[in-house]
Amino acid sequence: MKTKSLFLACLLIASFATTFKSMAQQPKYARPDTPLSHTLPDYSRLNRFYFRLYSAPHGGYGYDIFKNQKLVFHQFVLTLIDGYGKRLFATKQQTQKAAALAIEKMKNGMPPSITAIELRGIAAE
Repeated sequence: MKTKSLFLACLLIASFATTFKSMAQQPKYARPDTPLSHTLPDYSRLNRFYFRLYSAPHGGYGYDIFKNQKLVFHQFVLTLIDGYGKRLFATKQQTQKAAALAIEKMKNGMPPSITAIELRGIAAE
């Protein structure tokens, strides 16, 4: 029994010795030559929105809205409704106004969808 407990004690001491030896051999990381600056990061480029127009098949224009260079909204073809209820394909200038309006809505936390009233306002301009 004594030899068994003596053996376990030696085994325990040997395992501690190897554990501490392996911990001592961990690499030590040097400090960087240039310390980190304590200035605030430049957040002016975050939440940067822009749009790209494209000509759609069968006339008209569509647009894509990007935020920080990632596509966040795709409008296939912008159609307008005139005063007589007839659907019209939007011109390039009307599509640009609609895309700018959608971006303003997104900046204010609203969905980029444009209502029929807003489309009529764009068509009237």
